[in-house]
Amino acid sequence: MAPLQSLSCSDPSISRLVTILTATFAIILPSIIITAFYVHIINAILKIKGAEGKQKAFSTCSSHLIVSSLFFGSALVVYSIPSRGENDKFLALIYTVLTPLLNPFIYTFRNSDVKKAVNKICIKYVYPVVHKPHS
Repeated sequence: MAPLQSLSCSDPSISRLVTILTATFAIILPSIIITAFYVHIINAILKIKGAEGKQKAFSTCSSHLIVSSLFFGSALVVYSIPSRGENDKFLALIYTVLTPLLNPFIYTFRNSDVKKAVNKICIKYVYPVVHKPHS
């Protein structure tokens, strides 16, 4: 929005203020809701008796929480703090490309069938190349 606001023929300060307030509200409200859900989830995990169950649940939650933090944190900085140049492009890249790119890996590598298939491919194609006998 900053490039468009700077091209306008009027004073862009009100438009920038509205953009910052709207973006902050649209980012902070979902972040608070997600954080509240994770607090509830963590409380439920702490009530699990077995250490293996706790570890598996925390493993799943931590990966989701990292991706959510990347998305909302970078979006908050890009839209709520006035432009700082090149850093905005990098942060926008994080939440528009990196976060959606990580989601399939997070959800598929939790599946044991996918892990087995990746392991098979690695053994078949990667292992022979890495452990090639010396002539």
